[in-house]
Amino acid sequence: MLPRITVKTADLQRDKLMWIALGALVVAQIVAFWMLCSSQVMKAQERHESIQAQRTGLADCLQYMPGSTIMSCTTTSDAAAMPTRADRNS
Repeated sequence: MLPRITVKTADLQRDKLMWIALGALVVAQIVAFWMLCSSQVMKAQERHESIQAQRTGLADCLQYMPGSTIMSCTTTSDAAAMPTRADRNS
């Protein structure tokens, strides 16, 4: 039979290893959550900038093209935004 001191030491080492593993898991989850949030924020910023660019383009079209309508400017901007076959294949 092992002395009580050896058993207690083994238990303490096991507990210490468990706490280290749990701490590493918590840190990994926090890092993963931060990466997810920052990715979502970047996507939202890109969407916002895209919408602002579309609004600016529409306003410029209406202002600088005589006789243009909202529909004609929207159609023109949609056609310009469509990828060509060469763009889709690359």
